[in-house]
Amino acid sequence: MNKKILLVFFLILTANVNYGKVFIPQNGIFIERNLNIEKENINSICKQLGFNTDQCYSYFNFDGGDKDIISVIFKVFTDEIVFVWTSDEVELLSAERMSKYLSKFDLKKEFDSYDIESTLNDGVKNKSLTSSFLSDIFNLKDPGLNGTLHVLSIGYDIEFKQGLIHKFYSADGLNKWAKLWKNENKAFYDLYLKAATKYWGDQKEKIINEINIQADAYANAPKSEYLEYHRTAEGTVNFKMLLVAHYNEPMTLNEFKEVNHGRYELSNEFNTKDGYKRTIYKLNKTLYTFSEKGILINSYTAN
Repeated sequence: MNKKILLVFFLILTANVNYGKVFIPQNGIFIERNLNIEKENINSICKQLGFNTDQCYSYFNFDGGDKDIISVIFKVFTDEIVFVWTSDEVELLSAERMSKYLSKFDLKKEFDSYDIESTLNDGVKNKSLTSSFLSDIFNLKDPGLNGTLHVLSIGYDIEFKQGLIHKFYSADGLNKWAKLWKNENKAFYDLYLKAATKYWGDQKEKIINEINIQADAYANAPKSEYLEYHRTAEGTVNFKMLLVAHYNEPMTLNEFKEVNHGRYELSNEFNTKDGYKRTIYKLNKTLYTFSEKGILINSYTAN
């Protein structure tokens, strides 16, 4: 959320706006709220309205065709509007006008799995998210000062200590990048799920771990000319091995066997009397050479 708030703040500083006005939703309409917003920013307005900055996020529509609506601020994890910041030119903010401005708003895109986890991390770090606030926005029973909130809608279990968020866990075991796959590109996620299940059978933890590894590697992989060298028989791309083979990602032999369970084959092995040993494994179109200590020495890709 910080990246969005900072970007909006930058836009406001550079826009020709005389500090503007604040409108809050009330019974289906928007009412102007008289606040001291001269030289203020979104963060301080949130505080004046009783929210800390980790409880809100900002949305702006560059293509909305409404230059007088600067930004819309929502409660985190939701599409519930906290306030609308407009220019001084706005005398009346109608529901119809807001509906048009928000016509392209998509909660899953504006507040995706990355944002969810980042917000929870900020809440832990800043001690800013309470059990009462989170139970309210998720419409769940307050777990109390030291309870746990099971939030199926975002896929996390949230643990509290003295009423403040203390820890959180992925309810399904997926990391933020794998959740992003599952939520925004289900067909892509299902392809990796099917491939992992093919080699791990009913070992659910191993399947989830493999998907997490590939999703994390995908998030960190650059646009690459080497993708096809790591295309698998199942139609996926082994993004982890793409990073290992071409972008200096370190990997031990044990990690190699875990990541590529059931898919590699021993290509060659060299041994000498003085203890020198090199073992070469073939995976898709790439050969990987490991030392006697299981350290990756080099890789070689061929057609």
